[in-house]
Amino acid sequence: MAAIFLLFSGCHQNNIELKIEKYSSGTLKSIKKYSNGTLDGESVWFHPNGNIESKVIYRDGKEDGHAQYFYSSGALKSHRFWVNG
Repeated sequence: MAAIFLLFSGCHQNNIELKIEKYSSGTLKSIKKYSNGTLDGESVWFHPNGNIESKVIYRDGKEDGHAQYFYSSGALKSHRFWVNG
């Protein structure tokens, strides 16, 4: 299992925080946007090979909007439209 490191936590304007995590190899693991400590906005997760694993929009900590999920090859696996989780 790959280790996860919090690389950056900043952009505290209006209580908005951007968190970037990396695998121990240095490859991006995730980029998540928080508002007042709750997921809010688009978050992106990455496969260990660097390709995008998923893109999900959150509102008040719940999936809300278009979400895309990808195979490690980068090909689209599925997509969904979430409404309030």
